[in-house]
Amino acid sequence: MSDHGYENYSGSYYDAIKNLKVLSIDGVVEKALQQDSTVRDWNEEFQSITSTLLNLQNYDSLSDISVQEQNLNTYNSLSSLAHDFLFVAKTYGKILILERSLPDIKKTIRPIQIGGTAGGEKYITQGILFKFAVDEYGIYGSDEYSQKAAAHDLKGLFFFCYCDLRDLHFPLMTLIDYR
Repeated sequence: MSDHGYENYSGSYYDAIKNLKVLSIDGVVEKALQQDSTVRDWNEEFQSITSTLLNLQNYDSLSDISVQEQNLNTYNSLSSLAHDFLFVAKTYGKILILERSLPDIKKTIRPIQIGGTAGGEKYITQGILFKFAVDEYGIYGSDEYSQKAAAHDLKGLFFFCYCDLRDLHFPLMTLIDYR
């Protein structure tokens, strides 16, 4: 059994990304994609699914078989989306972490400037924003506190999701701890 838990997984996004290879050549990490893949709009899919779930909650007849079936299908879509998102985030997160100490010019995915200092260096790839939870500017007092702040961001997001604020939308988010 592999350590990533995707050995039995098959899905369209997995199929497009499974050919990602990370090669170490003279200490330089390079990636090779053997086929093109389109960038998935994670947010659009997530908002659509959560909107459908909220609309299904408005039905008075939850005992109706068609509503139950639609509810199950929607939760299956959410589960599949989350699974794909986690797979892609972990795959590219590992690349970013392995290349962290390289000069920007040698990185497979280069950092971008989108503002803000608290999130540290930022990267966007495959439609996902990546941030390193490190205290680059001394805002938190240490990398440990910066990492705790990132964990609290995720906890806060989790609890906001359960407030039933129908006009407030949330992104998909995960923390990657790769050693």
